[in-house]
Amino acid sequence: MFSLRQIELFISVSKANTLIDVANTFKMSQSAISMSLKELENNLDEKLFERVGKKLVLNERGRLFLKEVQPLFIQLKSLHQSFTQNHFRGEINVGASLTTAHYLMPQIITSYMRTYPDVSINLKMANTEDIASMVETGTVDLGLIEGSINLSTVREEVISSDELIVVTSNKELTKEKFIDQILDKQWILREKGSGTRSVFLNQIKPLDKELNLVLELEHTEAIKTFLILDKDYISCLPRISVATELKEGKLFHLPIKNLRFTRDFSLIFNKKRTLTLLMQDFHTHILKIIK
Repeated sequence: MFSLRQIELFISVSKANTLIDVANTFKMSQSAISMSLKELENNLDEKLFERVGKKLVLNERGRLFLKEVQPLFIQLKSLHQSFTQNHFRGEINVGASLTTAHYLMPQIITSYMRTYPDVSINLKMANTEDIASMVETGTVDLGLIEGSINLSTVREEVISSDELIVVTSNKELTKEKFIDQILDKQWILREKGSGTRSVFLNQIKPLDKELNLVLELEHTEAIKTFLILDKDYISCLPRISVATELKEGKLFHLPIKNLRFTRDFSLIFNKKRTLTLLMQDFHTHILKIIK
């Protein structure tokens, strides 16, 4: 297979009067240029030039090759310049756990695409375990998750902390209690694999086995709807996800004695992948928005 440099030299020689002119332009020796042209002819299994005196003149096959390859070379050179001069073009595939996708990613993505309109961002939403798997397999370029993972192929970078709180629409339950006093209530939690669920259950061990879990839902918004509709339900959700409902008095925080539910938001990357300049810039943008 011939190289872009070989094609560039071929075009230049075909239009120059002598090899000396091309050698001066590319700061190469005449012998190096002759060798490059010879390699091109060998790759094509075609002789492209005839030597006339001290000049190399295209033969009929050389003229045909020049006609075919010159438009392609111009396009490739333009593409190369576009990539090297403007790194803020392209497509980014991002995975986000459901909490981060709903409450952090909209601001991150909107502000970045406003700054760089030639960048498109594809967002995939799933629970923490599934996003980690997408990063591991290369389905997404990076992930933003809640909680923690344990994969040897994935690098984890903690970027912020988050608090989970027990909430209900029953204002009478808002007096501080021990966790064992409310385990018999009708609990709704996120599905298995959710970072929110795992943090809460790990914190209340071994009492987690006594929890009266009546519903498991995939979306925080659905859990909030159930809580608001029925005062008998109770849940543990990210404070960031219920900020509006707490302010409006639709939900209430139920403090738990001697327990505080916290977890981290983390960016995750595949250890085997090298971040492009575009990805490095998007990474910096995320840190700026979060912090």
